Amino acid sequence: MKRHLVSRDQAFHDLVDIIVVTIRAGLDISEALAISQRLLPSDIATHIHAVTHRLDMGEPISDVLPQLSVIFGAQAIPLVDILRSAALDGLPVISVVERLSDEARSQRSRRLDTEIRRLPVRLTFPLVFCTLPSFILLSIIPLVGRAVSSLHVNSPPSTIITTKGN
Repeated sequence: MKRHLVSRDQAFHDLVDIIVVTIRAGLDISEALAISQRLLPSDIATHIHAVTHRLDMGEPISDVLPQLSVIFGAQAIPLVDILRSAALDGLPVISVVERLSDEARSQRSRRLDTEIRRLPVRLTFPLVFCTLPSFILLSIIPLVGRAVSSLHVNSPPSTIITTKGN
């Protein structure tokens, strides 16, 4: 389940980057979403396709954009609000979306740093339960075996005790 959530987070950050690039290129929001559905993972792309299909059918963009927050969760709410206000008021959106993109990049970097810090803990199990026992089996046991076999145990001379019967 966690892998699925990380996938959605990654796809959202990619969507923000795609929107920034396409808006800089002079495209509008619906064209940016159409391009993003070709570049995002297939499970996310099907949801984006549903959004672009609603736009193609003539629904207002302000009614369709909240679907993005359904797809990506609460992290998409600022993006949806910005894109809705840009669509309704005609305000320039590039600077705000760039700031969201920068924030998404820094969040991705923080998540990667967290995963890197968890790596030594994850590697402890194979180290302790695989490498250490093999070291003991291949190094220590043969040394102990040679040491034991080199010991000469001198047994006391055997004496026969005879008893005379009455």
